[in-house]
Amino acid sequence: MGIIRAFTGAFKSVLKEQWKEFFYMDSIPEDILVLRGMKRIGKNSSNTRADDGIITNGSLISVADGQAVIVVAGGKVIDTFLMPGEHIFHDPERKGGIKGFFRDVRFRVGFGGGDI
Repeated sequence: MGIIRAFTGAFKSVLKEQWKEFFYMDSIPEDILVLRGMKRIGKNSSNTRADDGIITNGSLISVADGQAVIVVAGGKVIDTFLMPGEHIFHDPERKGGIKGFFRDVRFRVGFGGGDI
């Protein structure tokens, strides 16, 4: 019964991450060097996942003038955005398509099926 619960949890958590997000940063005070970006969720949005620590492939990251974005995963810098404007995030570690979906599910089953 535990393996079925782990598989179901893994499947659901990977499905939740199929939504794309929009990350932005308001203006930063002069005495602050680094802040965490915020995920924008509109009142009509279906993407109401509470976890702000996950950026899915294809998500949009907005960089304002005088700002830079550094994306960190597992203690490693995986991407940087230095030019102002909107940028599409692509994680080179994550595979897309059906193969990538089931690879993520299989990986999460080993951890009990939840978000990692």
